[in-house]
Amino acid sequence: MQADEGKCLIYIPAIVLWEVATLVARNYIQIPQRFDHWCRSIENSPGFTVAALEWLDVDEARKLPFPDPFDCLIAGSAMRHQMPLITRDRAIIDSGLIETIW
Repeated sequence: MQADEGKCLIYIPAIVLWEVATLVARNYIQIPQRFDHWCRSIENSPGFTVAALEWLDVDEARKLPFPDPFDCLIAGSAMRHQMPLITRDRAIIDSGLIETIW
């Protein structure tokens, strides 16, 4: 993967980490290591950076129609950064409100 090799940079909205932590706690998903170690491995990877949640993300998010607040905040963050969003979420993709990749 290009990001693993540092050939591109993928921004991970901090709210994604909270959503992952929530899904792990509910046993909906598994990650390959302890959550804090997993986050540190992301931080130490040359192709990934964690983007802090800012009030501008919340401002963008509050305008979005998605029923899931995580979706709104994640999409709002991508909009603030003017970057496409890597997602499989049909509600986000079908909305056409943000460029998506998958």
